[in-house]
Amino acid sequence: MKKQIALVVGHEPGGGAEGERAYNLIVQKSLKEMLEAEGFDVFAYVHELKSYGARQAAMAAAVNKAQPQNLICVELHYNDVDAEPANGHQFHYNACRGLAVAFASEWQKTFPSSRARQDRGTLHTPTGDGAGFLRKSPGLAVLVEPFFHSNKIEWMFFRNKQKEVAEAYGRAIIQFTKKL
Repeated sequence: MKKQIALVVGHEPGGGAEGERAYNLIVQKSLKEMLEAEGFDVFAYVHELKSYGARQAAMAAAVNKAQPQNLICVELHYNDVDAEPANGHQFHYNACRGLAVAFASEWQKTFPSSRARQDRGTLHTPTGDGAGFLRKSPGLAVLVEPFFHSNKIEWMFFRNKQKEVAEAYGRAIIQFTKKL
């Protein structure tokens, strides 16, 4: 049986940072292709609802219907704190720190300069922003925030690196699932 992975693009149309949805749709497509080539059953989901709670419930229902044996759910984001010095990366989890650590570790190998700017690492997020996704997701879940869009230097570095971002995520998923 193939390992089931759900890739969810965060934010509804008009939500999140400018261009975040479009950026992560490209990441999602590249990551889906990579994981399918490795034999994974990949479900790509895109939010269409404005209400945060409704989006999280719809995502969980869609994943449960499409992949009743779902192993991993990943919600694709980037951070947009409105503060120019904000920088670095962070990976949120609720129940499975190991998955978030796999993402952080692969990210640091792929983009070592990101670690030098600031490794915010893994964040246990049982409440607050992103917690709805992490609690409602079937299977293990991680919410990724690989860089700060509001930091012009970071954005200039990552703005055309969707494929490299997807490849880092894919390697993290593949390595993590080999240990299961």
